[in-house]
Amino acid sequence: MPDHRLSPRLHAWYRSFLDCGNTRTLNYIEVTQIQAGLGLCAAGEGVCVLPEHLRRLRADDLRYARLIGAPRSELSAVWRQDSPTRHVAQFLAAWR
Repeated sequence: MPDHRLSPRLHAWYRSFLDCGNTRTLNYIEVTQIQAGLGLCAAGEGVCVLPEHLRRLRADDLRYARLIGAPRSELSAVWRQDSPTRHVAQFLAAWR
């Protein structure tokens, strides 16, 4: 689970999905880095819920499964308004 102090909105977003409809409360371990959560999973300490694009991380000793009904999130790009660079323009051209 994302650390609630560092990512309160993301933490709440995950909790709203994972706690929905459960008759008992799940136990969560909060981590500051995804690699730490994946390390706990590799050690047999539970499951790690993460964005699908991160499936390639540590694929050697973990098994991934798509969660049916999981909420989708939107990604946004942010940059300094007074400092547009060609890298920003190239990124936006590819994703808009």
